[in-house]
Amino acid sequence: MESVGTKDDWDEAAARLLAFFSALEIGGVEHRTRMVIRILDEARRRHGITPALAPVEGAMDVAAEFLEHWFTQALEGSAIPSGKRVAAGLFAWRLTGAAARWPDAVLGGDPSAELKAVLSSVSTSTGPDLAISSMTPREMDYGAMEVIAQETWHQFAWTPILGAAALWTGIFFVALYVYDNFFPR
Repeated sequence: MESVGTKDDWDEAAARLLAFFSALEIGGVEHRTRMVIRILDEARRRHGITPALAPVEGAMDVAAEFLEHWFTQALEGSAIPSGKRVAAGLFAWRLTGAAARWPDAVLGGDPSAELKAVLSSVSTSTGPDLAISSMTPREMDYGAMEVIAQETWHQFAWTPILGAAALWTGIFFVALYVYDNFFPR
């Protein structure tokens, strides 16, 4: 097959694909290499048709399409919308530990019935949809804490604090006088 694009561009695409599959914990080195070769072959074919498409971008687009197709098969019959199947599938893949039981399953052919059952068993539903409403500002109600704080502040007396400060100041100066007069230097 005639290669289009520079060798460095395709090497970069291969390196990024290998790192991408490694980060997703898909397969071992041999399986990842086989997947990357298949993806690069398809990306080269598409690059020959549309030369403006960069090799890295084209390879990642092909990888995303392959993953979408595979996870659509793996999660068939589930209520997950098609645009979210890769994310839900990868979530289920990591959560169930399927990578340990079926290390070469992703993009390695049609998923087995057992793998489909394991991946479909994970619930990926979220909470209710966010409803936007308008809220008008109003005074904060601190409840009983506000009443206690106000009563404490209004009953606050400075006399004991000032008396304690005067007492400790007097003790300090008496101790300083005793130290200066009775201990030799």
